Amino acid sequence: MADEIPYVPDIFKSVVKRVSDVLNDPKKDDPFKVAFDYGIYTDVCKNIDATNLQNYFLVWLVMPFDTVRGKDYSVYGDIKCQLIIATPTDPNYTMQEKEIASFKPRLIPIYKELLEQINAEKLFSTMSVNQIKHQRKDWPYWGGGDVAGPGAKNLFKNYIDAIAVNDLSLKVKFEKKLCLIKKK
Repeated sequence: MADEIPYVPDIFKSVVKRVSDVLNDPKKDDPFKVAFDYGIYTDVCKNIDATNLQNYFLVWLVMPFDTVRGKDYSVYGDIKCQLIIATPTDPNYTMQEKEIASFKPRLIPIYKELLEQINAEKLFSTMSVNQIKHQRKDWPYWGGGDVAGPGAKNLFKNYIDAIAVNDLSLKVKFEKKLCLIKKK
């Protein structure tokens, strides 16, 4: 067996695909898809603005992020990253309306399932969902002055509500690849 260096965005892409599969199950009362993207703010903003945000639910791995290596030879490294879970919103909604339209039916179920799938991911070393170290911040109307400074215009053409998963700390395992040796 050979150790392969894992590419963290690919791991999260796989995790979010499973999140989407669970939440888009046609047997559910209100199925919906969840997309994945990664990159710096301007790249993801372009990608979001290029799509129809009517029914766009996104998990975004914010780049760059840190990987600490060399502390434990049995794992690839420890990452500390930020994920943004986002959904379109109406800027005229009150917080109570956002709760009903965005947070309870979309953002919170995505957040919960994301933690479940991170815990299930074989390339992350976790003990349980409740022991995945991170900080959660609910952001109504995320993407304006809260990110770019007071008085700044909205990052996106559309308004979004979000849950930020900050300081997400995970151990990333080496990817084991089977190494076949040919006999001569």
